[in-house]
Amino acid sequence: MSEEELYGVIWTYQIRYGSARGGYALAITSDRILGAAKSAFSHSLVIYLGPGSKATDKQRIEAQQVAQELKEIHELEMRKESVTRIDWLKEGFWSGGHFRFTTADGTIQIDTVSSNFGKAGVHNTAGQLMDALELLAPDRFYNEKTGVLIETEAKNWMQTHKVRR
Repeated sequence: MSEEELYGVIWTYQIRYGSARGGYALAITSDRILGAAKSAFSHSLVIYLGPGSKATDKQRIEAQQVAQELKEIHELEMRKESVTRIDWLKEGFWSGGHFRFTTADGTIQIDTVSSNFGKAGVHNTAGQLMDALELLAPDRFYNEKTGVLIETEAKNWMQTHKVRR
């Protein structure tokens, strides 16, 4: 992924696309999202690499390797310019959530497992994916329940709680 900037790699059993079970991997770059079924039985990687990332050098190298592999084996590719809207539905204790991508070719949905599968892990996965998607398309990334841009919700929350970036 030479000229593309890698924003994040999400490789875990906690996301699903299509009929893939047991693991799925996404690479989010400055130009596109790539995805492929990839077993997460014995290994996974959930890492955000954009501004403010706390990724170690070892994690960055591994993320680049996974992204390169996905570039070669991907079954899913969404180019940034083809994505007109991204809707996020937060997972619940009993129900899974999702990231729904509206593109020129239709709708693509990446599901997240319910939080009863390990609340901290599921929230970390969704959070890392959200950070990467917010870099990719901040003007098209919405909370499905409220219809408000994620970026606007974050700013409002920070103002309400008097948090500075």
